[in-house]
Amino acid sequence: MIDTIRREVIVSICKQVFGTNHRVSSVSKITPISEQGIPRIDGCTQHICYHVCCHNSTKSYVFRFFRDLPNREDRYIHEEGIYRLLSQELSLPVPKILYTDHTRQLVSTNYIIMEYVSGEHWQFLAHSDNPRTNSIEKMKIQEQVGALCAQIHGLEKSSQDNQSFIQTLLRSIENLERCVEDGQYQVSLSAISEAKDLIQKAPWLKLTKHSLYKADAEILFSKDHRQNWDVSAIIDVEAMDFGDPYLDLTNFLCEPKPIWKLEEPLEVVSPEETRKKPLFRGYESVRSIDYSRLAKVCIAMHLSIMCSIAAQIYRPEIRQYINVKKREEIYDSLLDACVNRYLIG
Repeated sequence: MIDTIRREVIVSICKQVFGTNHRVSSVSKITPISEQGIPRIDGCTQHICYHVCCHNSTKSYVFRFFRDLPNREDRYIHEEGIYRLLSQELSLPVPKILYTDHTRQLVSTNYIIMEYVSGEHWQFLAHSDNPRTNSIEKMKIQEQVGALCAQIHGLEKSSQDNQSFIQTLLRSIENLERCVEDGQYQVSLSAISEAKDLIQKAPWLKLTKHSLYKADAEILFSKDHRQNWDVSAIIDVEAMDFGDPYLDLTNFLCEPKPIWKLEEPLEVVSPEETRKKPLFRGYESVRSIDYSRLAKVCIAMHLSIMCSIAAQIYRPEIRQYINVKKREEIYDSLLDACVNRYLIG
């Protein structure tokens, strides 16, 4: 696994891509940063990223190198296609991709060069403990993010495979099933089997149309000429794809916590309560929500995420931090919610 790229390699790449007149003035690695205990820039496990400035250019660049080999060239094609969709179909701001390389002549991995876009991550600005933004600004930022996601979900195409989400759920649950059979967790195998059976039969998981969904793409904000926070760019879109748009809404529902940190099953209390959240208020200003279906997707997705990390127990460096008893309790609660309350019908 590659962990760093030498400055002289980046200088050589600059000369090859932009010409010898482009002299590098600074190279800084983009690493996780927190402020006031709030994540400001998230780390990335798949890439090594550098912010590169040149003496004779008013623009700066992001050089992004894949950590692992082999790298698939179609990743670039997919990512460029998503940026094109967002820009051409929705007129949303995205960074311009300037160059991609998979020859590995100058460095032993694939890399991509794009324009650097300044801005702050929306989760950082909207965090309740962030002193940089007041309560009204936080609310407006979240409403904009909700409305933006609704716009993105408006890009639809016919579903060629309405079983894909079901297969993902089943693979995750089978991951837990293997761990239980191996004696790592004390969880009911009959409840696991019943949940699998219900998922295979669930009609609400089979969509005739798929929407483009945000996944873990980042939405950046900066202040406009009137000093109001506005979207400056959508970045890191390689995980965006067509699928079930309610996966994004599931993540919205548990903000600011990631879903795997929840100790109780993720539930939609009521449409009225959920609409009080600025993210959902913004979303519904553009696109309606079927809250009955959302409740089912939330519980299925929560179960899937937790089951997908069940095998962490085999990794000594992670196992020491796992509270097995608490894991078993959340598995029991999620399976009970799936089998007895949500997945039927």
